[in-house]
Amino acid sequence: AGAALTRRARVSQAAIMGELLWALFPGPVGRWDDGNKIRVKLYGGVLASATKPLVLDGANLFAIESNNEWEIVQVRDCVLVGAGEYELSGFLRGQLGSAHAMRSPHPVGARIVKLDERLARADIGAHEWNEALGFKAPPAGGGASDARSASLTATLPHAALRQWAPAQVRALRQSSGDVAIGWVRCARAGGDAWGATEPPLGAASESYLLEIMSGTVIKRSVSVASAAYLYTVAQQTADFGSPPGSLQVRVAQLGEAGGLGLKKELTITL
Repeated sequence: AGAALTRRARVSQAAIMGELLWALFPGPVGRWDDGNKIRVKLYGGVLASATKPLVLDGANLFAIESNNEWEIVQVRDCVLVGAGEYELSGFLRGQLGSAHAMRSPHPVGARIVKLDERLARADIGAHEWNEALGFKAPPAGGGASDARSASLTATLPHAALRQWAPAQVRALRQSSGDVAIGWVRCARAGGDAWGATEPPLGAASESYLLEIMSGTVIKRSVSVASAAYLYTVAQQTADFGSPPGSLQVRVAQLGEAGGLGLKKELTITL
């Protein structure tokens, strides 16, 4: 890849990939999705079911195409139903912070890729993220000038650096009329431990962007240094004319150099 076409990765076997034959509709996040069932057509390779403990330990991880994003899912049951065709069920949805990429639905024809040791991570320079980058993939033993090389130009957003969207956003009107807004940070890395300490921030300091919305209009935008904000009666009156009966809230954690993470948005009745 790149202007000088330097080697960035070596792939020794084909990925297990294919496409959806049935649409995949939205499902719950943080618990088993047993309501959805899909069929997929593979271009090669085989799949196998995994027990619940193995799935919870990271088995059967897939990426499903979602416009310019990918929803990461895990699958418990993989049943062969035809030549290269599998029926998948028992999902864990929106894994690795990808709940925002859940489409309604993922349509027939959407690509699906198994995330396993068959994939290779490309070496990308810091200056190459968010820039159009040319790739060439020659066949085994060939060079970049091989006429059989596949070519691709891609702009890589460095999505793995984005802070994950906060969870458990809540708002409660107090006796004073002020509204206490709070949420829980989702750790992008190191969040699986059950110890007493907080998982790593993934940034030099903790900060969030909180927006109070009215439809698509931002009524108030504030930066806060903790997962809480007190929305006073005076502020509510200034923004809406009087204290509203519900709040449309949007919040995101800020990462390194102020990079905006994924946003969580919902409307809460007060």
